Amino acid sequence: MKILARLRKGAPHLCVAAIASVTIAGALTIYQSFSGSVNQTEITPFPNMISSAPRLQSVRILTPECDTNLLKKSDKWTLSAGRDYPASEDSTLAFFRDLSEWKLIEKRKAGAGVYEKLHLNNPIRSGAVAENSSEGIGSRITITDGRGKIAADFIIGKRVASYPGGAVKRFYFRHTEGSDIYVAEAKRYPNLCAGDFLTADLGLPPFQKVTRIESYKGEKKQFALERVGSDKKGSFFTPVGLPSHLRLIYPNAANDFVQILTEKIRPLSIYRIPKEKPLNAVGSAIMFYTATEAPVRVEFWKEGDFHFMNFMGTDQAFNNQTLYRISEETFNILSQPLAPLLTLRAGEGQNQAAPAN
Repeated sequence: MKILARLRKGAPHLCVAAIASVTIAGALTIYQSFSGSVNQTEITPFPNMISSAPRLQSVRILTPECDTNLLKKSDKWTLSAGRDYPASEDSTLAFFRDLSEWKLIEKRKAGAGVYEKLHLNNPIRSGAVAENSSEGIGSRITITDGRGKIAADFIIGKRVASYPGGAVKRFYFRHTEGSDIYVAEAKRYPNLCAGDFLTADLGLPPFQKVTRIESYKGEKKQFALERVGSDKKGSFFTPVGLPSHLRLIYPNAANDFVQILTEKIRPLSIYRIPKEKPLNAVGSAIMFYTATEAPVRVEFWKEGDFHFMNFMGTDQAFNNQTLYRISEETFNILSQPLAPLLTLRAGEGQNQAAPAN
């Protein structure tokens, strides 16, 4: 979707750094040891992970950006954050399946400063982000079984450059309690943040049902996009009150933008706000309208180095007692003014300006 590239404003990719280490737990033998020297023939560290999945109980993923807690209740995986939110069974099983297919292709000895260089330092706490990334903090994944025994505990770190166009992903890996370092190979990087596991769309109406969105900065409306046309002939979004000398940068730009807002926005972490401490943040907002349901207002703001999102005054499942931490890239998309989506019509003078945002 080419609009996404245009909306990105140089925000760094988050949840990329990671750390990993593994231990054997109780009856769940899901870790295969790697006892040889450097460049030993590759092995699969978690060959039994997917077959052991029915007996697993929790997953804790602590990264420089995210603190994700998956917990199984009544045979259903949930995201625990002060209350339980349904987790996607498909995403959770894919996470375990991917782990069972990992391969360790190289073993290295740790030396002074190596953990820091390869981002293999153990994360101390949630939120150890930008200011600590220079200290080489990675991402720790701890998995336990139904008896509370540790089934896996590992750290994944800095990505390893692979050959151009390579289908596999490589990254550094170590045992949490071990000292050796490995190069791991996988079909894709693991999901690490809460948004990767959510089964719902955060309470936003699906793209097909949205009829209008309005963007606000504080209480001032910046712009509105409205769906026009019939379902039979095809409908599309267009700016409301667009001056005649301006047009969209390409015909489906507004459609793509609304689709990103409804389908691509995912949080890094979820927090439950106590009822005795209601959230009264004043930030920017986007209103989502449909033909049959109450409008949904999404507020978003920045506090220090962090960015947050919240559903204000809605009766959605994820209501205004839930706070989401989002990436800078997501914040930039939500904050997107209309001007970058527009261009002058052919033949119009360059002195005509876009509407103020």
